[in-house]
Amino acid sequence: MGVITATHDLFTVQKIGLTVFNNEFAEMPVSWGLDDLIYARVKAAGGAGVRRITYDKQLFDNLEKPKLFFLREEGETLTGVVKQIVAKAACRRYLVVQRQTTRIGNTNQNATGFGILQFGPLITRTFIFAYLDIRLLDGQTFETLRNPNFTVQRVVENLGEGLIKIPGMFDVDQSLYPAVAADAANNASLRDAVRRLVTGQLDRDMPAYFKAEEQ
Repeated sequence: MGVITATHDLFTVQKIGLTVFNNEFAEMPVSWGLDDLIYARVKAAGGAGVRRITYDKQLFDNLEKPKLFFLREEGETLTGVVKQIVAKAACRRYLVVQRQTTRIGNTNQNATGFGILQFGPLITRTFIFAYLDIRLLDGQTFETLRNPNFTVQRVVENLGEGLIKIPGMFDVDQSLYPAVAADAANNASLRDAVRRLVTGQLDRDMPAYFKAEEQ
């Protein structure tokens, strides 16, 4: 299996206030080795049959530009980008890991990839999150294959989680929220907390992908 890790170690610092004028958002690169960690956890689950695929980072830039799907050229789709990257790799399957964007609870705000979020000002709560978009592609057709973790049990668990908390959000002490957004990049406690989230998610989810490979 070829592995393409494309989160690019980007981190967000976000605040949702009482009104839109109180909202804050900042995104920055961090040197936390998140893409390296993702590959290491996939490798730990898959063993010797896993190899990392290197690529030109700019190839993924077009995927993040807002554009209607039907207006995109092939090179602006995940399938097209992967085809360019793996032209000579010849793997049976490719696992692509990117940042995922999801709606934050019942707000009109989104969270993307790795970040820290603070709600306020009435009741201030602070969360960290690590949303990963994991796609398994066929190495011949480049078709996106079924997510083996999409089971009735997992759906029920997610629905239950959604009743008591914002899915994928984890409470942390307010002291982790940086007074200045740029300070997040040098916060070792924040780095370690995010790395633990990533490790936990991948160690939970990756075995199913390799069981599917064996079938």
